[in-house]
Amino acid sequence: MRGPVEFNIQAIRTDGDWAFVMADPQRPGGKPIDPETTAFAGQEDEMDGLTVLGLVRFVRGHWVHIDDIIGPMDAAQTAWIKNYQVPETVINGQQ
Repeated sequence: MRGPVEFNIQAIRTDGDWAFVMADPQRPGGKPIDPETTAFAGQEDEMDGLTVLGLVRFVRGHWVHIDDIIGPMDAAQTAWIKNYQVPETVINGQQ
């Protein structure tokens, strides 16, 4: 994001083994980030904003980063269910 970032958390879901986080990056104090000032300049048509989705797993007493997506389109995180065998409720919430 080329500069200091804070995250406005939209959702956190966990089953104790897996955790899914959805957050919107912002500059300190809540100022919006202009995508044109980031490494994503010129890619706005291919992205759904700068929302960050993260997937972590609890392994040997620590949360370990597994995957992340910035600017997801078309529910890209649903591939995590198949690729990592993450419970659907962690990704999509209660059904």
